[in-house]
Order: sequence, then C-alpha cells, then structure tokens
Amino acid sequence: MAINKQLFDEVNLDLNRKNDEKDYGLSTIIENDGSLDSEDKVVYLSLAKLYEKDFKTNLGLTSIDLDEKYHTSQPSLWQRFLAHTSVRNFIDEYIYEDVEKKAMMAIGSGITDSNKALKAKEVIDKKKKREDNTNIIVMRLPEKGDIDNFLWLTM
Repeated sequence: MAINKQLFDEVNLDLNRKNDEKDYGLSTIIENDGSLDSEDKVVYLSLAKLYEKDFKTNLGLTSIDLDEKYHTSQPSLWQRFLAHTSVRNFIDEYIYEDVEKKAMMAIGSGITDSNKALKAKEVIDKKKKREDNTNIIVMRLPEKGDIDNFLWLTM
C-alpha cells in the first residue's frame, strides 16, 4: 500500500495547483540557487512565475519581448534574469530538447539532408555535454526505375 501512495503523491505533487498551471521547475531552480541573494531571489521568482505561465511561447522570446508582453517596463531585468546561469541552463535544456527532436524527425523523414540534421544533433550533444550512444543508420534506396540496374550491378 505504501508504494501506491508514494506513486500517487509523485503523480499528484500539488493537488491545490490549478489544472492549467504546470510546474516546469524553473521556480524550484531559483529557490535552490545559492548564488542569488534574498532580494534577487524574490524578484527572479516573480519573473519565473510569469515566464512559466506561457512557458512554451516564452522559450522563443527575448528580454524585450517578455517586457512588452508582461508590461514590466524593465527589459534589462528580464535580460539579467535570462542570462543568469541557472536560468540560462534550464531554458537551454528545453530548447536543445526541441531542436534535437526536430533533427531526429528530419533524419527519419528524409525531408532534409541527413548530414545537416546529424551535424545539428552533434552540436546539441556537445552543448549538453553528454555522450550520446545513439546509433543512426541512414540508408538510401535506389529510385524505382533504378532497381533493375542496381540488381544487375550486385550480381
């Protein structure tokens, strides 16, 4: 019974949270950031709450865009927030995840040059500072009309 309760608690971390609010973890990162003094921590937590309200859209916005969107009249504050190491690393992880997924889809679909997509994936892996044990095999099949020539060459 304890395992089921633990699983339930993990899945329903905050029963008081509204259904449309998601916990992306940015606020938690800031709360645990020892490099921030208490005043900056309060300000950054406020900005993080705003940022998390429309997280997916905000990932692609600049400090000026965020200032205009939330009417804070302090784009330099957003700029400092976005440049703070823990915030920057947090945001980069989501951006890398998105780019990596798009590169893998491009490789699988054959829409784009596989070499370009593989290079993009390689750059992401280097930026993430992790080893990737994924093996990607790209095979090119001959055009329908070339099958007879292909079979003749292989015999």
